Amino acid sequence: MPRRSRRTVRAVNPEADFILVASMPGNAEWSGIRPDKFAEFRQILAERAGPGVALADVTGLWEELLKTKRYHDLTGNGVNHPNDFGHRLYAQTILALLIEDYGAE
Repeated sequence: MPRRSRRTVRAVNPEADFILVASMPGNAEWSGIRPDKFAEFRQILAERAGPGVALADVTGLWEELLKTKRYHDLTGNGVNHPNDFGHRLYAQTILALLIEDYGAE
């Protein structure tokens, strides 16, 4: 969401919260993708996180999973779109931010 839109929302509701989603990286074997840009984009989003603005780091989770899984295990098209498992990863990453005290004993 562009900052202009975030400001517009906060003008109406100063307590509005936002979730920025760092997306899954595209398949590094695909010639139309620049894998280095995904970490850069995640970093830009992380710099914008703060009070009322959370980061859902799907990029980091995806990179971690790719250490033991094949890219095709997580995607529907083998290039840049998650399969049902990949969509579940997105949902769990975002939902974890909505649960108060997530991970607390």
